[in-house]
Amino acid sequence: MHMGWKYWLTRTKKNGGEDAAFICTDANTVGVADGVGGWAEKGIDAGAYARNLMDNAKQLATALKSAADEKSIPLDALRVLVGAHRVTRDPGSATACVAVFEGSTMRATNIGDSGFAIIRQRELCFKSPPQQHSFNFPYQIGFGSDADHPAMADRFEVELRSGDVVIMATDGLFDNVFDKQLCHMVSEAQDKGLTPQQTASNLASFAQRLGMTAVVRSPFSVAAANAGYLFMGGKLDDTSVVVTYVSEPSEDSDNLSEPSSASSEPKKPPSSEPTEASLRNPEDAAPGAEEEARWGSEIRRNRLCHRPF
Repeated sequence: MHMGWKYWLTRTKKNGGEDAAFICTDANTVGVADGVGGWAEKGIDAGAYARNLMDNAKQLATALKSAADEKSIPLDALRVLVGAHRVTRDPGSATACVAVFEGSTMRATNIGDSGFAIIRQRELCFKSPPQQHSFNFPYQIGFGSDADHPAMADRFEVELRSGDVVIMATDGLFDNVFDKQLCHMVSEAQDKGLTPQQTASNLASFAQRLGMTAVVRSPFSVAAANAGYLFMGGKLDDTSVVVTYVSEPSEDSDNLSEPSSASSEPKKPPSSEPTEASLRNPEDAAPGAEEEARWGSEIRRNRLCHRPF
């Protein structure tokens, strides 16, 4: 599998710098987290918890992978998240998504409104649903009694195919980019031969541009209207994007390919952004019954018991 990732810090956002991500090549495990910005109002670095949660998850994934291999059992993404949560003691909270790739199988867990999407044959094959107590109030894990428990996270097991593209991201992407726009950009990136790093960079920068625009219809503005709020434009937020290209074992090593420098900028990749006309009038459709019938046999999802709020 080929992988690349991009983190875009929102410098014009008052409390920017709240996202974190990791790639663990030793355990073929990746993750993203979004620190809850409300902690900044209490004088707490809202990104510290997310960064340390992902650092701990990366270290734990390596240790758990070795133990799993000795017992000939698969590595569990939820176990990685639960373990990282247990040892992260910084004040704060975060949404989080972690995925483990083993052969053609991806096992993922997600809590809150970060998540992942799978693009297959230029279409949206599957997208993890956000977990929210109410509009703009996502489930979140943290250090303290007020946070949600990581066992409330959704769990997924997906059989991937060669040619699939897995997009894992924080809500900075999904709040600003419609599913059809996401599919269009990914498909165009594949047509142009862009690397995963270049595709991740294009998606992150595109989401940032939309987040600073007050005249477009966005997934966030649609969700706000459905919840009874008047909101127009994008939602300015940090954006972390991890892109994975899935290939046959004969085409590539089974290990994930980590960028040489996570902070390095790609050398001006060809743009794969939609036209301005498509930004003004994005038409979006979430996967419905037909799509679920088409792809559902390859995706198993187990939503654990949710604590009422």
